[in-house]
Amino acid sequence: MRKFFAPGASLVVVATLLASPAFGQEASAVQPSSGDEAAARQRPENQGVQEIVVTAQRRSESLQRVPIAISAVTADNLAVSGVTSLANMQVAVPSLSVQNVAGYLATHLRGIGSIANGPGFENPIALYVDGVYYANQSFGLAGFNNIQRIEVLKGPQGTLFGRNATGGLIQIITKDPGPVFEANGSVDYGNYDRLEAKLYAGGPVSDTVSADFAVRYARQGKGWGVNEYDGKDVFTVADDIGVRSKVVWEPGQFKFTAIGDYGYRNGTMNALRGTTGSFTIPGVPAPTYSDKWNVNTNADQFVKSRGGGVSLKGEADLGFATVSDLVAWRETHFDSQFDYDGSPLPLIQVYIQQKDVQFSNELQLTSNSGGPLSWVAGIYYFNARGSAVPITVTNASDPLLNPNYPLTSAIISGYQDTESLSGFAQATYKLTDRLSVTGGVRYSREKRNISSQINGVLDLPGNPVIPLVPTVEASRTFKRPSFRAAVNYDVTDDIMVYASFNTGFKSGGFNVTIPTDGAYLPEKLAAYEIGEKADLFGRRVRLNTALFYYDYKDFQVQIPRPVGTGFANAAKSEIYGADIDLTVVPVDALEIKASGTFLKSKFKDFPNAPISSATAGTTVVLGDVAGNRLPYTPDVTFNVAATYTVPVGDNELVLNGGWLHSSSFFFEPDNVIREGAYDQFNASATFRIDDGRYYITVYGNNLSNELVRSLVQSTPLGPRMDVLQSPRTYGVRLGFDF
Repeated sequence: MRKFFAPGASLVVVATLLASPAFGQEASAVQPSSGDEAAARQRPENQGVQEIVVTAQRRSESLQRVPIAISAVTADNLAVSGVTSLANMQVAVPSLSVQNVAGYLATHLRGIGSIANGPGFENPIALYVDGVYYANQSFGLAGFNNIQRIEVLKGPQGTLFGRNATGGLIQIITKDPGPVFEANGSVDYGNYDRLEAKLYAGGPVSDTVSADFAVRYARQGKGWGVNEYDGKDVFTVADDIGVRSKVVWEPGQFKFTAIGDYGYRNGTMNALRGTTGSFTIPGVPAPTYSDKWNVNTNADQFVKSRGGGVSLKGEADLGFATVSDLVAWRETHFDSQFDYDGSPLPLIQVYIQQKDVQFSNELQLTSNSGGPLSWVAGIYYFNARGSAVPITVTNASDPLLNPNYPLTSAIISGYQDTESLSGFAQATYKLTDRLSVTGGVRYSREKRNISSQINGVLDLPGNPVIPLVPTVEASRTFKRPSFRAAVNYDVTDDIMVYASFNTGFKSGGFNVTIPTDGAYLPEKLAAYEIGEKADLFGRRVRLNTALFYYDYKDFQVQIPRPVGTGFANAAKSEIYGADIDLTVVPVDALEIKASGTFLKSKFKDFPNAPISSATAGTTVVLGDVAGNRLPYTPDVTFNVAATYTVPVGDNELVLNGGWLHSSSFFFEPDNVIREGAYDQFNASATFRIDDGRYYITVYGNNLSNELVRSLVQSTPLGPRMDVLQSPRTYGVRLGFDF
C-alpha cells in the first residue's frame, strides 16, 4: 500500500485523550459493545417477540426505535432457517438476492445492485464485517462462523456509511469474547459428500483481557453435476477454511479490540454452462444436458481465493461522548478460470488473477445518552489498489474457430487505485417526548487512478507478444455530498411511524479490462420512504412496513465485449415498492415469521443499452430500452417460516419449516432473458438435550429440487451463460453449546 494519510495516526489522538484527567472514571463507563447490549436485551422466556439491538445509526438501539427499514437476523434465526452463508441469505431476507459471479459475491437489494466485478470495482450494496468495509467481495460467499447477527439496511446509507452504500448495506457482527468462558461447535455431514466442522471458544484471559478463536472447515467431495465433456464433477468444494480471532483489552478507562482473520477457498462453484437453446455458432448444436446441473465445457473451471486482514479499534468515554478509532488492513488474492463460451469447443477461456489491498481508518465521536440531542460525527479515509496480475483471455488456436487467428491470447495487466476521504455528521433531536427529527450530511472526495495495458500472443513460432492496447494512464476525481432527513413519531410506546429522505452515490471509476473506455460516471440515488414499526398485543405481534420510491440516475450497467466487459450508465431509472416484515408468537412455543417485498421498476432513459436477440440469433448490440424493467426486480418475493418448540421430558424438539417464493424477473436491461417464478422449501428438526448443551439436527434445503439460475449473462458470440443455485441438499448436524 502506498501513502496512508494523517488519519492513520488518529489512534494516537485516542490514546492522548485517554491519558487526560477527563478519564478518571470507572472502567464500566466505557460503552458496552453491541454484543453486550444485545445479550442484555434479549427477551426473557415466554414474553413474545424477541428484542433485537442494531447499530444502523452507529450506536446501539432497539430495532423498533430506528427510522430505517432493517432486516436483522440473529444467530439462532440463521441456524433454524438453514442459512449458512450470504449465498442463501434470501431465505431470511427476501428483498436481498445474491449472485455468484465467477466466484465473486454480487448482491441486489430492492432491485439495486450489480453483477460487475474486476480490479477496483465495488458493489453498490456495501458489505461490513465488525465495522470494517470490504471493498473486494471475493470472500463474501464463504460460510459463517461465530456470527452474532446480520443487519440488512435497506435504501441508501450514504450519510453514515459512505459512497458505496447506494442501495443499502449488509453488516455482519461477530461475537465478542466476554467475562465467562463459552464454547460451541458442530459437525455437519450431508449429501454430495458435504462435510463442515466449526469450533468457537472464548472467554477471559485475565481481569482486563478476553479473547476468542473461531475456525471453520468445509468441503464437498461430490459435485451437484458433472462436466459431460470429460466426466469430472462440477460444483464442488475442495477446501473452505476460515479462521478468526478477537482480543478485547480493557485497561482502566478505555477499551481496545483487535481482530484478525484468514480464509482460503478452492472449488468449482464458479462453473458456467451454456444456456439451453442459446448457441448461434455455426456447427455448434444448442446445448442439452442429461442432468439439469451438468455442464459441457472443454476448459477446467475453478475458483481459488485466499486472504484476510487485521483491525484495531480503540474506544474511550469522554463523558459527553464516546470517541473511537477503527484502523483496518486487508489483502486478498483471487484466481478464477472459466469457459466463456459454455461449449465443448475451445472458443474463449478466461483466467482471472486479481490482487486487492485496502487500508481504512475511521475516527468517530458519538454522543452518550441523555438529553434530547444525540449525534455522531467522524472522518473516514480509504485507500485501495485492485490489480490484474494478469487477466488472460484465450481464444482457439484453430483458424476455423478463431476469426482473429493467429492472435490466440489477450493479456490484461494493470491496476486501479482508489483514495477516498469523507467527513460526516448526523444528529437527532427530540422536539417532544414522542416527536424526533434527524438530519445528516456527508461529503466525499474520491480520486481514481488507472494504469492498464493489453498485450496479445500470436500462434507463431516463438509465440511473439505484441501490444494490442499501449499502457493507458488516467486519473479522475469525484466529489459529492450525501444527505439524510427524517422525522419519526411514537404514536404509542409500541408504535412508531417515520418518513425519510436519503441520498447516496456509488463512485465512478475506470475499467482495467478495457482501459480505452475512459471513466464511467457515479451512480446517484434519491430515496423517499415512509414506514411504521409496531409491537402489538403485548408484543405477541411485530409488524414493520415501509413504502419507498427511488429516483435512480446513471445506473452502472455491464456491456459484453469480445475481450473484457465494458460499462455504461443508464441515464434515468425509477424503483418503487413496499417491504413488510411480520412476526407472530401466538403461543410461547410457536413463532411465525413472514416477510415480503413488492417492486416496480423502469428504465426512464437508457439509449445505449446492451441488447441481444430473443432467439440468440445475433450478438449483442446497443439500443434503447426505455420502459424496460431493471434487472433482478421481481414483482413479488416473500418467505414464510414457522418454528415450533415441543418439550420432550427435560429436553426439547425444535421444528422449523420455511417457504420462499419469487415471481419472475429479468437478468439484463434488454428484458430478453427471464427467470420464471419459483418456490423453494426448507425444513429442519433439532433435538436438544441437557438444557441445550448438546443437539442433533436433521435438515433439508430446496426440498422440491427447484433449478434456479442466480445469473444468466449474454456474451459477444451470442451464447448465454448460466450460474446455478444449489439443488436439494440434506444432512445431519451434531453440535454442542456451553
